[in-house]
Amino acid sequence: MSGENATIEVRQGEELDAKRIGKFLSGKIAGISGTPNIRQFPSGASNLTYALDFPEKSLVLRRPPSGSKPKSGHDMGREFRIMQALQGHFPVPVCLLYSEDEDVVGAPFYVMERVQGLLVKTEFPPELGWGEAEAAKLCHTFFDLLVALHKLDIDEVGLR
Repeated sequence: MSGENATIEVRQGEELDAKRIGKFLSGKIAGISGTPNIRQFPSGASNLTYALDFPEKSLVLRRPPSGSKPKSGHDMGREFRIMQALQGHFPVPVCLLYSEDEDVVGAPFYVMERVQGLLVKTEFPPELGWGEAEAAKLCHTFFDLLVALHKLDIDEVGLR
C-alpha cells in the first residue's frame, strides 16, 4: 500500500552493526534472539529511526544523528522516559530498553515495539478509497487524541 511507513536500505554513513545489536539485545528483551535485519525509516525530522527485524518480532531503534548536536534536541533518555510514562495513559508504542552504551550504536539509544500503520502525508493512499467523510473522521480522531494528551495530569503519569 502506498501509505505504508516503508523502510529503505540504511543510508550511507548511518549504518549500524547488526551482530553487535543482536548480541546486546538478546537476553535484555524477552522473546528475541539472533541478528536482526536492519532497515531505516527515511522520514523524520532529526533523530534516526531503524527497523530491527528479528525472526520473532520487529522492533524500532531510535538514536541521535552523528556529529555535533544540541543535547536537548536529541535526548534519547528524555524521549524514552516520556513515552514510558505515557504507557497505560495514552496510546504509544511499548518502550523496551534505553541504553547509554555508545559501544553498541555510537550514541545513546532506545528500542520500542514496532507498531504497523499508515503514514499520511499530503494525500491519503488512493487504494483506501477515502473521501471527505473518512478524512473528517480521521481529523476528528486526531484532535480528540491531542485533547486527551493535553488533559493528562503530568504528576499522575510521572512526567514532572
